[in-house]
This record gives sequence, structure tokens and C-alpha cells, in this order.
Amino acid sequence: YLPMIGLLFFLVTVILKISDRAPKMNRVWIFLSLLVIFAFGFRSAVYAVQWRDGATLYKSVLEHDPTNSIAKGSLAVELNNGRQSEEAIRLLKESLTEDPNNAVNYMNLAGIYYKKGQMKEAEEVLTEMLKHLQDRQVQGDEGLRKMLVLASDLADRFGDGDLAIHILESGVEHAPQSPELLSALGIRLLDRNQTEEAYEILMKAADAGSTDVNVYYHLAEFYS
Repeated sequence: YLPMIGLLFFLVTVILKISDRAPKMNRVWIFLSLLVIFAFGFRSAVYAVQWRDGATLYKSVLEHDPTNSIAKGSLAVELNNGRQSEEAIRLLKESLTEDPNNAVNYMNLAGIYYKKGQMKEAEEVLTEMLKHLQDRQVQGDEGLRKMLVLASDLADRFGDGDLAIHILESGVEHAPQSPELLSALGIRLLDRNQTEEAYEILMKAADAGSTDVNVYYHLAEFYS
């Protein structure tokens, strides 16, 4: 916006200079100014409706780009928050058909199934997600790494401890220096009494700069 302000300042300065030299032009400038204000004001009003909330924004995006999987996934979250879970599931399934590598949409879909009590479907979605994880995704997106930890917790909540471990192991495989994934994996292995393997992972988490106090507590306990 700052360059536009500079451009506007420049144009107004030029117009004022011309007006000083040709006073008869004032009416023309006033007419043109009103025309521009009306045109842009009308466009602003139209966009204000489209940007009213998240749902209207994402619907507007999909009108221009019906296969935009990010917009579909975001709209699904908005609809699910508004208790339209079936429509949210439909949109997430469509988005994953169009972009099967969107890990966030898998996790959102699994979360909806979990809330509806459809544990088998949630498990299938998370298992399918692991097939499509990519190094650049996991390494480059801190939010995704945190969601993988949440996905592991979700799998544990519906009783699949092996899947919970597998999610974190897959995350670490794609991002070996991720402190959050290493921390979560080490603590989960410790909870399953896989002590030696757990402490090896926790040491790696500490070396990677983990900020999870539990990592250092368990390491201190191990050394003592």
C-alpha cells in the first residue's frame, strides 16, 4: 500500500499544479474525482461482502478456482465449526482427490470423523495421510509438524497406539532434526516402556534444541 500512497501523493500534486495554472480545469478534476471515488467505492462494497467472514471468502475463491484444495479445506473447517460436518467431509474428500498431498486436510478430516465417533474412518484417513507425506512439507512447515503431534495424540485417543507411534516415526523420517517430533516420539516410546530407544530419541531431541521441559526431566531421570 505504501507505493500506492506515494503514487497518489504525486498525482494530487500534479493536479493541483495544473489547477493553479488552469482554474477552469477544477470542475473537470472534481467530476473525475467523484467518478473514481464512486467506481472504487462500489468495488469495495462488493469485496466487503465477499470478505465478510471466512466462509464467504473461501466460497468467493472457489467461484474463481473450483479446484483450489486449500480453499476447500479452509471452507470445510469453517462449515464444521458451524456444525455442517457432512458438507465439510464432502469438501475435504474432494480436496484430497484433487491434491492428495495436502496433509492438513487429512488431519482435519480425521478430526471430524473422531468427533462423530467414526473411529475406523479416522484411522483410515490418518494411515492414508502417511503415504503422502513429503520431506519438503514436513521440514518446511512448523505448523504441520505440530499437527502431526496432534494427529498422534488423536490416534492414541481412539485406541491405536501403534498408529500414534507410526505417525511420529514417519514425521521424524521426513524431518530428522525436528525437536517437536523427536520430543513427542521419545516421550511416547517412554510411556510404552521402550526405554532404551526412548532415551536415544530424547537425546536427539535435546541436541536439536527441544524446548519441551519433559525431555530434560526424563533425561535427568535417566542419567540419575
